Amino acid sequence: MHDSFRIIIHPSDIAMLYGVSIRTAQRMLKDARFLLGKSDSADVTIKEFCSVNELNEEEVRTQINEIDKKKMGSKF
Repeated sequence: MHDSFRIIIHPSDIAMLYGVSIRTAQRMLKDARFLLGKSDSADVTIKEFCSVNELNEEEVRTQINEIDKKKMGSKF
């Protein structure tokens, strides 16, 4: 199976990355949307999230890929 290349970040990703509750992760995503001038329902890319939070995009993508692998492993 190939590594997936996701563009959009989800609250569950943020919760795992930061070790916070899903509600806190949702607030963080809402704050990112605000800073980016996006509507409440707009998607936020991993790149955008990293930019507004001053995170290293490559490191975040590596962690998200690991999170995704764990999720896929638990489905089988």
